[in-house]
Amino acid sequence: MLWVHRVSCIDWKPVSISSLSFNHDESLLAVGRENGDVEIWNISQNFYKETTIYNTSYGLRRVFFFDKGQKILVAGLDEYIRIYSLDGQLIQSLLSGGGPIWDAAVCHALEMVAIACENGTVRVFRTEAPYELVAICQGPSPPRRCLTCCWNLELQGAQPDLPSVWGSGHDGFIYGWQLSSLFNSNESSRRSLMNTPKCSMNFSKKDQFAWQLVPTRSKTLISGDSNGIVTIWNQQTCTPIQEITQRNFDILSISLDPTETIMAVSGVDSCVTFFKYEQKWSSWKEERKHTHDVRALITTQRKHKLEDVEGYHLISGGIDTNLVVTELRTSKTTEFNALPHQSPCSVAWIEQEQGSNFMDYMEPTRVLLFQQRTWLELWKIGQLSSSTLHPTNPRAMHVNAKVDEDDDLQLLLKLAPASREKKSFFITCSSISPNGKYVAVSDCNCTKIYSITYEGPLKNHLQVQPIVHSQQACPPATALAFSKTSGSDILILATRSGIIQMIDISSGAILARFGQHKRGDEMVYDEEEEGEEEEGDKEEDDFEGILSAISFGKRVNIRALAVSKNGKWLASGDANRVHVFDLERRVFYATLPDFKAGLSTLDFSPNSEKLLVALTDKTFLFYNVMDKEIDDWSVTHKVPSKLTRRKGQIVGIAFDPVNHSSVVLYGHSFVYHLDYERNVWSVREYPFNRFYFDFLSGTETLSVDITQEKIQETLPPPFYRHKFNT
Repeated sequence: MLWVHRVSCIDWKPVSISSLSFNHDESLLAVGRENGDVEIWNISQNFYKETTIYNTSYGLRRVFFFDKGQKILVAGLDEYIRIYSLDGQLIQSLLSGGGPIWDAAVCHALEMVAIACENGTVRVFRTEAPYELVAICQGPSPPRRCLTCCWNLELQGAQPDLPSVWGSGHDGFIYGWQLSSLFNSNESSRRSLMNTPKCSMNFSKKDQFAWQLVPTRSKTLISGDSNGIVTIWNQQTCTPIQEITQRNFDILSISLDPTETIMAVSGVDSCVTFFKYEQKWSSWKEERKHTHDVRALITTQRKHKLEDVEGYHLISGGIDTNLVVTELRTSKTTEFNALPHQSPCSVAWIEQEQGSNFMDYMEPTRVLLFQQRTWLELWKIGQLSSSTLHPTNPRAMHVNAKVDEDDDLQLLLKLAPASREKKSFFITCSSISPNGKYVAVSDCNCTKIYSITYEGPLKNHLQVQPIVHSQQACPPATALAFSKTSGSDILILATRSGIIQMIDISSGAILARFGQHKRGDEMVYDEEEEGEEEEGDKEEDDFEGILSAISFGKRVNIRALAVSKNGKWLASGDANRVHVFDLERRVFYATLPDFKAGLSTLDFSPNSEKLLVALTDKTFLFYNVMDKEIDDWSVTHKVPSKLTRRKGQIVGIAFDPVNHSSVVLYGHSFVYHLDYERNVWSVREYPFNRFYFDFLSGTETLSVDITQEKIQETLPPPFYRHKFNT
């Protein structure tokens, strides 16, 4: 019988989506959340959520990639434009000077950004040093709130008579400004910052104003307004060509396909309406895949393959916090929830003090560390007893399993680290040592270590002491892990620069540094390491169907660290490279061949002989550490299609501590169980979202999850409600 501790009482709240943006080659998608956070999703790796850039402003309105996808620009209602690097470092912060920012648009050709401000102006800033204000665009009427702006597709060249920037606000007018001074490289010949409109267009109805402006290559301008009307304007004559009335509510987002023959429109309800152009725009179809307002739309300008369907896709997001990807022609949809792809949980075992009598033996206390946005929670997992067990539950991993649901889960500690500037400490990664004595947590500035002492017979009273080390010893990290060698407690950090660092927790001494992830132009191997690479290349030739060398550029983001149970081996993985290190000798040991897909997660088997690597296409392989080669099982067996066709990612691995050939690979909505010695496997789906799954013992497992109903409770009431028989 398998007993399952099901933890569903943890309070985790996803945040609504307010903006979407692609990088220059559409390999990455930036997802802006209302609380200011920006998530980086790797589209080329089956929508894998790589990292999160934490922004201090609430009320994010727009997020953009620029500088060939190397930087992120964020604008919101806090009056600031912030520029970040992809690793989350703040490069520049600019005050708008016009109040809260309602909209923004980036011009990549000019390296400038236009922002629509509360005081009714459209202001233009440089996105490169010296980050100066270069233009202020204002209408002739008294200033009123400017809600949207956009750059014209014809900036200079063929149509110099067209406006450079369009903007619209509460006064019901759409203004166009010709900013010819921006194209003149002679600084002394520039005109005043103030600009008057070249032309204007106004809506026919009172209290009608635009929320979204989209220019086209056919010299038209598309607006979506507060009355639910899509209007097509002629940019040269400033007159309306066509009006499409579809709804009686605000239109918040408009997106066009690359051919500009399909238009998607969304707003204050859960529906996305598609229009098709055949001499004029006409309604085509409707999709209702969201439960609440759809605030952000973006269409791929290149063909992508997702779920065996290749074509142009529309990506939508809104208040219900989920990303929905729709293939334009077939309308096939795939949904991605807001749960993190790196598990926010880890478990530790605190040994009890034993008496002289063998009858005094007590089971170790199990604790669960859960990572929130700005704090950590430490929960005590109770011991199973006959009084706390529930009858057989179909939601358990096995049919004959019994479930203990939150009956004796106890919150021991809520730890909120403070930053140096006394601002919120936005957590990028965290970990607890296997014995529960240490907790490490990192943000984009530093890594903090805490010592935890458990007191009382039930280990319910905790004392927390910070351990202070230098910034060099504890730099910001993307992944953390603990180990113990030669009697010393070791913290392993994967730094943002791609370096793996081992430090002694008690002294703060740096014991070793590994730079294998910074290979290429920045990495020089010695002869021994070159030999290891050659061996990996031979392995790649043997398994061409499984492995394929792919270049992911110079950006290094170490996604995962895993330490073997005996403390001898360390495995680290970035986008598609995995290295193994010998912790006892503190040397580099081996490199796995490059993968066909990106890395999702990895872990060692309990006997420390095998390394299991899970990929973003939901395939996986075993690596024999001692033999430095792919395990025979991975060569002779194929991952079943019932697993690879599941939506989402493999987010974690759990080995059975008793039966070492039994392993569980789990995603947010599925569990895949494999016994590779018996070649027995099964796949099950569940109606809830799983954060974490692991074995506590040979007969106990832990499942941390959240139901969709609990997520819906945190959302406002939807505008549209389904009615029976309609």
